[in-house]
Amino acid sequence: MQEYSIEIKEVLSRITKVNAESLEEALTIVSDKYKSETIVLDDDDCVESMIVPYDEYE
Repeated sequence: MQEYSIEIKEVLSRITKVNAESLEEALTIVSDKYKSETIVLDDDDCVESMIVPYDEYE
């Protein structure tokens, strides 16, 4: 029997609306909320998942 390395990949995505004076400020607000874990992505935010052979030499 052989051993295989299998990789599980998930893409999580959420659209968040924020009031700000500029796009840069909006990005900063959302980034800060994400970093402080005020915004936490979970299984409801999964938009894609893949199970593929893992090639450790890629």
